[in-house]
Amino acid sequence: MRWLPLSLLLLTACLAHAPEPVAGPDTVALTGERPAFPVTVLEDEWGVPHVFARSESDLAFALGFLHAEERLWQMETSRRVGRGTLSEILGRRTLKTDRFLRTVGFARAAEQALEALPEAERLLLEAYADGVNRWIETAEELPWEYRFLRFAPEPWTPVDSLVHTKVMAWWLTGTARREATWDLLVQELGEEQAGWLAPVYPTDGPRILPPDQMRELRGHGPLPPPLGHPPDPPEPVEGEGLRLPPDDPLDPMLAGARPGVGSNSWVVHGSRTDTGAPLLSNDPHLAVQVPSTWFLVELDAPGMHVVGATLPGLPGVVIGHNERIAWGLTNSGVDVLDLYREEVHPDDGDRVRRPDGWEQLTVITERIAVRGRPAPVELEVRIGANGPIVSDLFGDPGPDQELALRWTGLEPDDTTIVAMLGVMRARGWEEFLDALSHYVVPSQNFVYADREGHIGWKVPGRIPVRRGWDGRGIGDGADPEHAWIGWVPFEEQPQALDPLRGWISTANNHPVPDDYPHHLGLRFSPPQRAERIIDLIEQGEGRDVAGHRRMQLDVQSRLALQLLPTLLAVQPEGDLETAALALLRGWDGGMQADSAAAALFGAWQVEAGDLLVDAPLDKRVFTLHPELLLGAFVGDASALCEHPGGRGRPATADCAELSALALTRATRLLRRRQGPDPSAWSWGELHPVRWHHPLAVTPQLRDKLDTVVPSPGSNATVNVAAFSARDPFDNVHYPSYRQVVDLADWSRSVWGHAPGQSGVPWRAHYRDLAEPYVAGELAPMLFGREQVEARAVRRRQIRR
Repeated sequence: MRWLPLSLLLLTACLAHAPEPVAGPDTVALTGERPAFPVTVLEDEWGVPHVFARSESDLAFALGFLHAEERLWQMETSRRVGRGTLSEILGRRTLKTDRFLRTVGFARAAEQALEALPEAERLLLEAYADGVNRWIETAEELPWEYRFLRFAPEPWTPVDSLVHTKVMAWWLTGTARREATWDLLVQELGEEQAGWLAPVYPTDGPRILPPDQMRELRGHGPLPPPLGHPPDPPEPVEGEGLRLPPDDPLDPMLAGARPGVGSNSWVVHGSRTDTGAPLLSNDPHLAVQVPSTWFLVELDAPGMHVVGATLPGLPGVVIGHNERIAWGLTNSGVDVLDLYREEVHPDDGDRVRRPDGWEQLTVITERIAVRGRPAPVELEVRIGANGPIVSDLFGDPGPDQELALRWTGLEPDDTTIVAMLGVMRARGWEEFLDALSHYVVPSQNFVYADREGHIGWKVPGRIPVRRGWDGRGIGDGADPEHAWIGWVPFEEQPQALDPLRGWISTANNHPVPDDYPHHLGLRFSPPQRAERIIDLIEQGEGRDVAGHRRMQLDVQSRLALQLLPTLLAVQPEGDLETAALALLRGWDGGMQADSAAAALFGAWQVEAGDLLVDAPLDKRVFTLHPELLLGAFVGDASALCEHPGGRGRPATADCAELSALALTRATRLLRRRQGPDPSAWSWGELHPVRWHHPLAVTPQLRDKLDTVVPSPGSNATVNVAAFSARDPFDNVHYPSYRQVVDLADWSRSVWGHAPGQSGVPWRAHYRDLAEPYVAGELAPMLFGREQVEARAVRRRQIRR
């Protein structure tokens, strides 16, 4: 999303005259029409509120109040993205984004989901909204962004909370652009050659569910044939090559999550820990943003006592633990979205072909208010059985044809919020599963542990059953073989309880072995992170909290170790290349922030990827898949190196030549950026994590709003710091939250996130956690009144 180039002077003035932080009042006296007991809030030294109330409703109210106090602008942005109302405050520059958001219909889906909720969950959403609105009504001053853009927030509603879940679910789904790209590759190259350039998960990659657990899942129907790499690499392609539409602010929303990055979680049974009780770790990897995606909190009331990470805008803990169980989440990668090519009636653009005739599409008129325009822009949205027509968003499918989008997030009876609140209350495995039976979207890996000593894993949500295809590419809307014919039954969705090997690990890798009875998808994260986590657990690192913390910070790159022989075989061109290669002799593949060898390898990886994909294919087809480099340089896809030239490379080349050329370019890049002495090069300085505020458009504003820290890791390490071919040294994904939960003793559990708890730039907790977090420091996960009282630095009360 891009912002309007409004007056920087006004913005600077807003920040320059922002009030200094002041000590908060002991009591926030909020009067209401109905009496209620006050909610006590104790804040610890890291800015985490611990909330003690006499009812769940009061907890929800207080959490809404606290979210608004620290994150109202973040919540405002979230609901405007979901509702497609950015242009109302930002003008015509965001009109295309609003068209997309209105077409897909996040807000329409949220409104339907609210109607499907039981009364108890609707009441909690209302209590949360009341808390948000009470802060808005009583705040002495709104966030500076409102003053800058000269508008006031509208009241928060339960639909706004559900809209936020839709946006998050869309981003985590992340397959729409990939399906359109696959279709483009197949049209131009054929399916076999396309398979080399957009590879599926390797058949020998580790699976989350081991084969000995398959006895728990009894499915129906034949499995599709295994899909792997095609037998032959592609021949060189003549001509200008494939071209996707140009970059624009909509691209991140269209693309969703970048392939190759994701999240980690693992849980170790007490038989493999020092205490005899389970340990559970989780670090979800999300886009780097200001403020943090998460807001940490403890919530305590009769029937609910939970601590963990919340999403501002939602009334509950998403990841954490209660008094009996702990849980974590990673993206499962299960394919829950399809694009369909629809044949349009030649005489009527509002009808599309179906196997038994023509379907009349539903037409909805959306009116988009645009700042600076006297009248709203009208948009006609057409919706059929395969979802809304999205041709304008994903490209022209051809004459008399349209593209439709079907996604589980648009199902009208989405009760995911019921599942989330149920997990917070669950006291054992059966209650945990019962809660997840209400889960719809986005499909996630839930890892589990309890005080009884059990560990488990479940992939809940609506998983489509496709009749006769694998969901890759664009389906035929009129072909019954491409239709969704139901959902994978909950009891047959992947799960495991107390596996014999004594641990469960997820890293967005393929969930199930080949004989699992349902097709889940093809696009999972490369296996390097999963392989490294498994190695560390088997080496004994899962035995205590300290070992789990070391695992989360691990930066050894299996990709680097696999490609290192290729680099060391290069004949250096000059003295600089010779000195640079010396850095790699004896290197262990560690992508530490202060490592010169890591800097060289990271720069070589980017340059080698650019040389492979620059011609003839638009390199935005890829995000530097590790398989692409491995296939070319150490695999049997060396024909990738023989594509015709681009960016000064030879018209024809073998992989050895390209490797040497990539090394020369990498050393020159590092010399320009960090000087002529290779031993002084630094990976962290080349590849920092940058928490960037969208309005930080001058050096002065960046000093006030942005936080930049040299970072370790890469896109193939457990401690992810992902970069892409499009913007090679931009650290775009990072562990957004870390927790290690000790089921033997809650007081030994730790957690953290960055850059801080607050979204208000002049408050103490805006960026105070950034440097410690990158360095691996985590705070105690305080739980219970006694622990919190001993560490509290601020006390107050909130009354409804």
